[in-house]
Amino acid sequence: MDSKPANVYTVPQFVSDVRLLLRMAAIYSFLALIGVSVVGLLVATGRPNPGFPVVRLLDVVATIGVFVLIYVVAALGSAGAVFLLRPLRSSWIGWALTGGFVAGICYGALFAFLLHFSSVTSWFLSLRGGSVPGPGDLEFFLVLVGTIMVPVGAVVGVYWRDNPP
Repeated sequence: MDSKPANVYTVPQFVSDVRLLLRMAAIYSFLALIGVSVVGLLVATGRPNPGFPVVRLLDVVATIGVFVLIYVVAALGSAGAVFLLRPLRSSWIGWALTGGFVAGICYGALFAFLLHFSSVTSWFLSLRGGSVPGPGDLEFFLVLVGTIMVPVGAVVGVYWRDNPP
C-alpha cells in the first residue's frame, strides 16, 4: 500500500485565497470610499467649527487612499494566514484560530497605518473628539485587539466554516 501525503499547500489554493480576500478588500474599500467621501465632503465644504482644523480636500482624498491601502495590506496578510493555517481547519478549533489570526492582522494593519499616516488622517480621527494615536497607545491597542477583536474573529472563523463565502 503506497500512501502519499496530500499536499495542502498548492499555488492554486494560494491564488484562490488571495483572490477571495482581495475581493473582500475591494468591497470594504468601496464602502470606505463612500463613507469617508461623504463625511470628508461635508467637513471640507461646510463651515469650520471653532477649534476644529480646516480640512483640505487633498487630506480627504489621502485618507481614502490610506483606508484602501489598509484593506489591501490586511487582505494580503490575511490571505497568507488563511493559506498557511489551512491544515488546521479540519476542526472548528482550526477555523477559530484562523479567524483570530485574520482579525489580528486586519486590526493590526488598521492601527499601524492610521498611526503611520496620522498627518493626513488626523481630521478624521478628531471628528468625534478623538486624538491622533501615538506610540504610547500601543498597549491599549494590544489589549483591545486581544480581548475583543481576536475573539470576535475566532467566532467569525467558526461561522465561516459552515457558511463559506
